[in-house]
Amino acid sequence: MVATAVSVSAYRYVVILFAGFLQRVGSPQNGILQLRDRLYRSIAGPDFLIDYYPWYIGADEIARMISELDAECEDLLLRRLRVMIVGFSWGGATAVQVCSRLARQGICVDQLTLCDPVARHGRLGWLRALLPWSRLVVPDSVLRLTVFRQRHPRFRPTPPFFFPGGQRVVSGANTRINGVFELDLEHWEMDSAPDFHRVVFAEANRLKGST
Repeated sequence: MVATAVSVSAYRYVVILFAGFLQRVGSPQNGILQLRDRLYRSIAGPDFLIDYYPWYIGADEIARMISELDAECEDLLLRRLRVMIVGFSWGGATAVQVCSRLARQGICVDQLTLCDPVARHGRLGWLRALLPWSRLVVPDSVLRLTVFRQRHPRFRPTPPFFFPGGQRVVSGANTRINGVFELDLEHWEMDSAPDFHRVVFAEANRLKGST
């Protein structure tokens, strides 16, 4: 019997994007969805996964999927999986939760990009979203962090007086801050900002160029 060569492949790069609260998954007005589609058309390939989820998806489920892809990558001697995670609004909280779950499994995240992220936790989800002093804590396993925030105050002297906005992000001790950008936009406009899209594109291309 003549042995035949078997071609094996696995994902080597993964970009996961999380949408925000009240963003319809298939809506063309969803800036995160637009960003995902542009990334998919320009970067996705046999070894590069671009995926998109609503904010309420289980962090454990996504972390398990990434862990399985990482194990498959290592089994095929393709070095470790390179991971980038992007989150907007409540999707930012989900992104941080996924990073924390991966840290428990010894998996680092090469790039975490948060766009006006809003904290939430269990039954206090709504309350934490309203409290300006709530914060999101990024684990040490995140290698690079980029944060976009809108500069307008939450509380204003004219109706409706309260506006949604992201909360403070605390980085891990070993995390490199790639940039903190303030934009003159309201919260619901942030994920469509050209500057946000441009930076995510640059980070995704840097991920693919990493060794």
